[in-house]
Amino acid sequence: MRNYTLILLLLCSVLWSGIAAADNLEALEVTNRRLRAEYELATKSQLYFVFDLQAKKVQFKASGMAIAELPVQKVSFWGQVAGVKVRTVAAKHSFNTPEREVLKIPPAEESAKAEPKAEAKADPKKFELAALELSDMPTSFQVRFDDGFLVSVKPAPDGFFRRIWWALGKGFWHLSRPLISVWNFLNKQTYAEVLLTMPPKDAQLLYWSLTDGSSCLLIN
Repeated sequence: MRNYTLILLLLCSVLWSGIAAADNLEALEVTNRRLRAEYELATKSQLYFVFDLQAKKVQFKASGMAIAELPVQKVSFWGQVAGVKVRTVAAKHSFNTPEREVLKIPPAEESAKAEPKAEAKADPKKFELAALELSDMPTSFQVRFDDGFLVSVKPAPDGFFRRIWWALGKGFWHLSRPLISVWNFLNKQTYAEVLLTMPPKDAQLLYWSLTDGSSCLLIN
């Protein structure tokens, strides 16, 4: 009986070692894919972003050096998300997208005719351009990538009523995703999305920094 027990333990240890080795090989493969992808981005002289969903953080990088790091409080997935993939920002969407004031410059002939009549001093306030600041950026937005993948960003609630509103919004997000998935399936399209909950100021900084054409490395 003792011999059978020892044989059983030996078989279990061999099986466990095989599973552990397979897990280590898979983790090593993911690490290699990440290093290769980030090396290709680092060789380009431009800013790129790393969405590390496992570590719950977003990094701003240039030439492999981390410039800034934003924490992510919660991560929610819908659909199949690739383990390591480089994507390009196609567009940003928000309900309150900030807009710059557009100045209408009259033609040269009209301005020349209007100069003799305008004897009053010009008001300098009329010619001040309001620069878009970080506080003008939205805290809730959606980023669409070149392959159709979506990253939605929501601000973390900081009050009782805002927490209730946030919970209702997240519940609606989970309930509406199946309908969107069915619609995309009928149109022969795949649908995958990640919902990130971030501090409001960090969400504004991320929106401000991301531009169309930005390279992003997403790690799951």
